[in-house]
Amino acid sequence: MRQIKTSIGAFHALRSSAQNRLNCSAKMRHEAIPIGDARGGVGLTQGTVNTLCDVIFSSQTQLLDGNPVDGVEILHRGVFALPCAPGLVFKISNGSKLDLANHWNSAMRAAEILKEHKPDKFDLLVLPRITFYMLVSDHILNKQLYESLGARLKPALQQLVAFIHATGFCDVDFRHIPILDKELTPETTPKIGLVDVSRCGVVQGEAAQQTQQIYHEAFFGKGPTPRGLFRCIALEQFELLRAEVSKVSKPQITLDLAAYYEVWKDRCHDFEEAHRINNEHL
Repeated sequence: MRQIKTSIGAFHALRSSAQNRLNCSAKMRHEAIPIGDARGGVGLTQGTVNTLCDVIFSSQTQLLDGNPVDGVEILHRGVFALPCAPGLVFKISNGSKLDLANHWNSAMRAAEILKEHKPDKFDLLVLPRITFYMLVSDHILNKQLYESLGARLKPALQQLVAFIHATGFCDVDFRHIPILDKELTPETTPKIGLVDVSRCGVVQGEAAQQTQQIYHEAFFGKGPTPRGLFRCIALEQFELLRAEVSKVSKPQITLDLAAYYEVWKDRCHDFEEAHRINNEHL
């Protein structure tokens, strides 16, 4: 399965470090592949790579727009700092491959000019160390699998709905319900892993309103994260999932139709935007 990759620049910050509001943690497989560097480059710990992938995957739109993101210091549109990587600034872009290449070549040319001239000519100018990375994330691979497997996911989704109904599991996001791709072949039925089920609400015997709130979060999410199951699946799976939810009883799950159609519109926009960006990058 082809992995989707994100490009990001990391450079030493000529500024003070941020407060520690976001801890680095290793939950899933993430890689940062250096594409090029200037002035020695910048190395990233695995913890920083994991945090970058988590932040970019869950909040890419906010980062690009310069909007607030929990635990992240926004410096400008597409430019931010992480408390777990003091002294570093990160820059992301959703531009085409050609745009990214042009920006990188300009940075390399500036570094070469500074290096070629006499030390005293630019001795009052400081160019930070820079590395251009390609990030490869399990989050992004899982997103691609959920959106591409189509009807093959039906048995696993049916069981996931039953599990949510029985346990009140509501922290539903790609990182917590990965498709087990290492076991996946064209002939096998996909399996879904349960990575973190620490957020399960007691639904049997609970007050009806509280029970429905738990189910609402499980299926429609709560802000950018968790996404909720409907925000993880492809459009062709919506009616299948809705039908499965309607079958369960004791307690019955009442889907909020307004939320259902809002998520449907959001997912339509997601796929249209992804299609547009892929066409730009061809």
